[in-house]
Amino acid sequence: ALWGYFIHQVQQNLHTVLCFSPIGDSIRVRARRFPALVNCVTIDWFQPWPEDALASVSKRFLSDIDLGSDMAKASIINFMPYSFAAVNKLSARYLEAERRHNYTTPKSFLELIALYRSMLTKRRGE
Repeated sequence: ALWGYFIHQVQQNLHTVLCFSPIGDSIRVRARRFPALVNCVTIDWFQPWPEDALASVSKRFLSDIDLGSDMAKASIINFMPYSFAAVNKLSARYLEAERRHNYTTPKSFLELIALYRSMLTKRRGE
């Protein structure tokens, strides 16, 4: 009886989150191999982040670094979402011209910030 109750609670309350990147063929291959990934799940396609949200993330991840004056810091923090938006616009033009996708995701924005931090640390170490 206790085991049955446990199984029932798990079936009613267990939720699993799978995250796949749209880049490459891996999601297509997995969907072909496991059709339930498409037929029996809810798919959330995340929309692009607005620039103010990107600026907020940029501010959060760059706030602990000495970037000089407040004006220089604000410029760097605001440049991150601007550059990301510029890449998105150029990616759309690239798709039209070359019929090839260049995906930009929230993870690639976080990687941009991490790259800036690591390059800044490396330069300051020289």
